[in-house]
Amino acid sequence: MSFRPRALLVGLVMLASATLPAAASASQPALSADLDGRAIALTDVSNFYCHDFDWPAIHCFSTPAAVERAVAQVAVERNPEAADTAEAVSALSYIRVFDWTWYAGAYIYLSQDYSDLGAIGWNDRISSYTGSNDETSALFVDTYHQGAGIIVCCNNIASTLSSTYDNKISSTERL
Repeated sequence: MSFRPRALLVGLVMLASATLPAAASASQPALSADLDGRAIALTDVSNFYCHDFDWPAIHCFSTPAAVERAVAQVAVERNPEAADTAEAVSALSYIRVFDWTWYAGAYIYLSQDYSDLGAIGWNDRISSYTGSNDETSALFVDTYHQGAGIIVCCNNIASTLSSTYDNKISSTERL
C-alpha cells in the first residue's frame, strides 16, 4: 500500500472513531442544570448545593437549607408511605460529595453515573463524601471509571481523602 492510500485509511479510521462517542451520546437525554429555578451552565453546578434526583436535570440552590428541603420533598414524593421525612430521605440512593474536607463547601447529591465529572464542573474537586444506606458507588481518579478508585458503600463517610484521591476524582459509578 502506498503512502497516500495508507494516510487516507488512517484518516478515515480516526474520523470514524472521533464520531462514535457523539453518536452514542445522541441517544441519551441531554443534561441540564438550574439554580433556584433559572438555567445555568452545567460547569457552574460545582459552585452550589445540588441534587440530580430528577436526572437528567440537576437542580442547584443558593443555600444548603434550600437543597435539603428540595431533597426532602423528592424523597417524600417517591416514598409517600414513609413514617416521616427522615425515613423517606434514607430510602434515596445517592452519594453526596463535597468540595472541601469535613463536609464543607459546595456539594451535590449524585444518584447517577458520571463518566466525566468535568461536564458538571466537579472534576478534581471532591475532598469528602457521605454515602446513603443502600448505595454502593465507586469514585475514580480518571474519567470513564478508570484509574485508582474508592468503593463507597452502606453509610460510608470520609471527612477527608488521602493524597491519592483528594481533589483528584474525575468520574463516579453506581455499582
